[in-house]
Amino acid sequence: MKRPPSWLLAVLFLVALGSFISLLLSRFETQSLNELEGYMLSVGRPVAEFAGQGLESDKLPNLERLARATQTASGCRIRILDRERRLLVDSLGAGPQQNSVAFRVEVSEALKGHYSGYTRLSDESPMSLALYTAIPINIANRVAGVVYVSHTTDEILQRLGDLRRMLQRIVVLLALSAFVMSLYYSGQWRGSLKRLRQRAGQLEGGDDVEAIGQGIDKLVASLQTQVAQLEEEKLKTRLFLEDVAHELKTPITGVSGSVESLLVEKDDDRRLRLLHTLDRETRRLSELVGRLVELQNLDYYELRCQSLELCSLLQTVVDTFEGEAEKKQIRLGLEGIDEEEEPRLCVWGDADKLLVVLGNLVDNALRCSPQQSRVDVTVTREGDSVTVAVLDEGPGFQHSLIARRQRAGDSSNLGSSGLGLAIASRIVALHGAELDVRSRPEGGSCVQFRLRVS
Repeated sequence: MKRPPSWLLAVLFLVALGSFISLLLSRFETQSLNELEGYMLSVGRPVAEFAGQGLESDKLPNLERLARATQTASGCRIRILDRERRLLVDSLGAGPQQNSVAFRVEVSEALKGHYSGYTRLSDESPMSLALYTAIPINIANRVAGVVYVSHTTDEILQRLGDLRRMLQRIVVLLALSAFVMSLYYSGQWRGSLKRLRQRAGQLEGGDDVEAIGQGIDKLVASLQTQVAQLEEEKLKTRLFLEDVAHELKTPITGVSGSVESLLVEKDDDRRLRLLHTLDRETRRLSELVGRLVELQNLDYYELRCQSLELCSLLQTVVDTFEGEAEKKQIRLGLEGIDEEEEPRLCVWGDADKLLVVLGNLVDNALRCSPQQSRVDVTVTREGDSVTVAVLDEGPGFQHSLIARRQRAGDSSNLGSSGLGLAIASRIVALHGAELDVRSRPEGGSCVQFRLRVS
């Protein structure tokens, strides 16, 4: 089995390491916030139970003393509001005229009887974030008010920043080490080639010497071929890294922009939209890294080919994506198989991997197709082979993009839908065929490949 080039392993290692670091930081932040929220809930519930004895004016002094003692012991600010959203007690001593929390989302949810939590800019320090929880106060099976608990997240953010800086140093150190190693081995190859050429030039005269010279010439020619192959791999690496950087740039920019906006945004609806954007871009980044790993793993995959029913395989793919097609108002169809004439048209291949190929092709077609258009999966039999094609009515492929894929090879077939095409192309190549990507004259694109009839 051919060993993958070291540069590709290094790149994939750094990509996987970056993904792992992002996942680690995200889990650390989520776990820390969950722990803080659980702690605040354990602090606020006893106060809510005590307040459940009544919110009359004669009981407010005791509630105020309890709130101040709770803040001193836990570091959580305690505020109590009645059902009319009036501020009754504040552990910091703020009066009713400073009630700026009455109509917050979490307070409204708590007045409906639901516990709620939210992260927003701190009331005490506008330059920091705080976690807020709202706990309903129940009196006689009726929500009579809210215990509003808040605690700063500065300590969590400080620990998160320290961890991020430490991991960044590790990544930079690993990247520098990989660069130095690549320079070292490149110099070793060039030096060996130069010495062999000098030695070949010094040997002359005599049959034995001539034979030795010819052998060395052949060795030099072989090394030159290997150097040419290394240069070709270098070109593929550059194109691959350019495409990876392009794909990673968009979700990383989205994540960075959303985080920066969240730190200063005060409007609740706007913050919610930013959080949805952050979640979407994070999922996109995770999907991209997963596909890169899947693409690399195909270098070590051994096909498990068997005879399989093509009609059943294609119908499975169509059924899988039928719901998504309906959401986008796209007609997804299967054409070319007459189940009455050929109910068991069988082909030779790896069923699991062919499902991946067809799934990627149909998914790409649905992504780029406009509403009220068609995406067709067609089958055409030609002798002892079958051509499977996915047709759409989208914008099609630019000729320059197709040429770039042909020059760069399978490993650089990236882009918004290119990773799916790259994985599909590699799997089809393992089946001894070629993935044909072209634009249709009438508009849209056609991606097809052949399978052998069994």
